[in-house]
Amino acid sequence: MLSKNYGKKLFSVAMAAAMVLSAFTGCNANPPEKPNMSDSVEHNENTHGNIKPDVKPEPSGSTQPDINPDPSEPLQPDVKPEPSEPLQPDVKPEPSEPAKPDVEPEPSEPAKPDVEPEPSVPVKPEPPQPTEPEVKPETPKPEPPAPTEPDAKPEPPKPEHQHRYTDKVVAPTCTEKGYTLHTCTCGHSYKDSYKDALGHSFTKYKSNNDATCTKDGTKTASCNHPGCKATNTVTDTGSARGHEYQLFYSTSATLTHGPQDLFVCIICNHHHLETYGEPYTLEEYQEEVAKATLKYINKYRVEQGVPPAISLPGLQKVAQLRAVQLQKNYAHSVDDLRAALAYYKYGDWVDLSPWGGDQYYSINGPEAIYRNRCGEVSVDAMGESIARTFRNSPPHWSYLGSAEYRFMSIGVTFDKNALDGYDWKVCTLQTDTNYG
Repeated sequence: MLSKNYGKKLFSVAMAAAMVLSAFTGCNANPPEKPNMSDSVEHNENTHGNIKPDVKPEPSGSTQPDINPDPSEPLQPDVKPEPSEPLQPDVKPEPSEPAKPDVEPEPSEPAKPDVEPEPSVPVKPEPPQPTEPEVKPETPKPEPPAPTEPDAKPEPPKPEHQHRYTDKVVAPTCTEKGYTLHTCTCGHSYKDSYKDALGHSFTKYKSNNDATCTKDGTKTASCNHPGCKATNTVTDTGSARGHEYQLFYSTSATLTHGPQDLFVCIICNHHHLETYGEPYTLEEYQEEVAKATLKYINKYRVEQGVPPAISLPGLQKVAQLRAVQLQKNYAHSVDDLRAALAYYKYGDWVDLSPWGGDQYYSINGPEAIYRNRCGEVSVDAMGESIARTFRNSPPHWSYLGSAEYRFMSIGVTFDKNALDGYDWKVCTLQTDTNYG
């Protein structure tokens, strides 16, 4: 259906076409009069189609073909011809709104002809494909300049920047130079007025207490300048402490040296041995070892609650002779013991000759014998070793540590020519009677 505007536009184009034709043919270009409802429809060659007065053209969105219907063809009353699109001139005139008639004609049915023509099927022209309107690219519109205030005055040109410096004096340190720093508000800066570094100053040294008895220690000082944490360590000359000796133990003389004292430093444990006096003779050495042995036996007796034994001079001579006998015959020999007692006539005299027996001296007590091979040692060390050996032997200690025998003497001898060290021989004699 054609729209209402389209019908108005078509009517205007038809009027324009009629005026053009009238100019060429001399016909009257006045607009047609209002059709009479009683008159028949006449064919006009000057029009592009027949207008049915009883049918009101309806607007339609489709375009009409350029082919005009044949004027010789009879009009078909039942078929409504579709109006064709008029040719568009190169310059499209501005459409003007047609003047509306004062009175709209009322539609009336057309008069039927006397002879009804045979109906013919009209050829429907193919409607042209609608073309999309060409879209022109939008050109960016230039933004209008910002309105300026009428009273605003143009800014004067900025003057050239003038540096304004603030000064800061940086003092020199021990390792860095001093200077004056000039800084502008814009960030520009420079330095001048340099001063040499101070260098470290070390004067107040303190000892690190690391000196030894024979070696100097160290001392350390901090730099005197404020804020400097540097230190300096040097040798503390003359700080060696020297040894502080204390007597650790003393040893008696031996056959090769005199008495000795051993001193030990309480700081570094260094030891110092001092010897004084003369070495023992053979007899002196054996006698001193015997005394040391009795000293340690009495120590063990006292530890178990037994009174210490007493050495008798006469008994000591018999014990020493008995030790010499052991060098030749290391055994408990009754004959050797009676011979030693008879030699010194020591003890009780026993005479059994009236009954056919022997005559001999007796001390009414047992003996204990000991042997050992070792090198030359101190008197004290040898005496302790002999006493400890007796203490650790239960059969021997049963009478050596007994309170029954209050008197005891010890004889010691050794063979210094033995290949595997000194061959020590020891004999102890116990008795319950003081024979002097």
